[in-house]
Amino acid sequence: MAAAAVIYFVVPQFSLELASRYSEFSDDELTIQIALTIPMLSASAAFLEVMYLQRLVHLNRMFSRSVYKWVRLLAITALVLAASFVALGMWLSSKAALPPLVFLVLIALTIFCLAVSAVTHSLLKLLRRATSATEELEGGV
Repeated sequence: MAAAAVIYFVVPQFSLELASRYSEFSDDELTIQIALTIPMLSASAAFLEVMYLQRLVHLNRMFSRSVYKWVRLLAITALVLAASFVALGMWLSSKAALPPLVFLVLIALTIFCLAVSAVTHSLLKLLRRATSATEELEGGV
């Protein structure tokens, strides 16, 4: 809800202020809105996906084939978030408005998101093995 409120109320005002205050962004109000909205939506989606997976763990329903799509979706969401940081960096660079500190932060965030995606993908493989083992044990009992 907080992310939705920020996207609806704060992002348009912030993009309008940037576009009016800085000449290099004068025609980019929509681009700024998109560049701020996509990472927020991706991060919010990842948060909701993790919360849902945590709920399944709590309910002891993690070893099910239906969970695979949620884990895969989490890996994809992390990739989308990484791509949004790369796109933001490229856009700021094209405008000659990318300070070194922002560049380093965007690189760090991109690497972190790629690492989360890779770990999540690896955990999906482990989940498949664990689910198969659980099904075999249940079939033997």
